[in-house]
Amino acid sequence: MTLLGLLKGKVTFEAIHDWMEANSDNKLLLNIFDKEKLDIPSESTLHRILINIDNNELEAIFREYFKVYAIGEHIAVDGKWLNGSDVNGQYT
Repeated sequence: MTLLGLLKGKVTFEAIHDWMEANSDNKLLLNIFDKEKLDIPSESTLHRILINIDNNELEAIFREYFKVYAIGEHIAVDGKWLNGSDVNGQYT
């Protein structure tokens, strides 16, 4: 969930944690993680976990886990689009 929160523009520990709590009952996330309920760690626990993660190992795990959801085509995602901003504000 942390990686998905980062993709949504949540870049502080507090923002990531708040996003995780707000989306703990998201049906799509429950399906992706094959869970009936997502248990969200406390903000301090999340902080301890994230500062001790090896970024390269995390990327390898992320790619392995989500490759079943990829359709094999190259895609690109614009960060501004993920953050809900655009020139005219029509996609927020």
